[in-house]
Amino acid sequence: MLNYYEHAAQQDEIILLRMMSLFHRAMSQAERAHLLGHAGFVQAVAGKSDEEWEDCHDRLESLGLLISRGETTRKHWDCHPLVREHFRDKFRQEEPAHWCQAHRVLFDYFAARPTHELPKTREELIPLYRAVHHGWWISPTAAAA
Repeated sequence: MLNYYEHAAQQDEIILLRMMSLFHRAMSQAERAHLLGHAGFVQAVAGKSDEEWEDCHDRLESLGLLISRGETTRKHWDCHPLVREHFRDKFRQEEPAHWCQAHRVLFDYFAARPTHELPKTREELIPLYRAVHHGWWISPTAAAA
């Protein structure tokens, strides 16, 4: 079913689902913005307006491929684990260099988040845990795994 959808999907929808595939949880608005500003695989859609992204989100939500999380405005996006897995596998196989580069972008983003050299609370550790997750995928051998 997802293979069929990919043939009919618009470029921005595929790229958004590939962004989602980089995470093992919901993607935040800040994380999406960082990927749009730094990841190579998003260049074709990086200049889209907020309204155009809203349209993309609406289309994916109407198909049940994207779930928005937020009170009144979209702050986080998630998808079913099988949808995430499908787009993760396709992304890793079809564009391993972009896959690794995107994880490098996220590793750098999360590694720069802590405000203390030695975090004191669980909340301060979360960005470092996320950096480790993305750091593992930077290696081309991990992308091929």
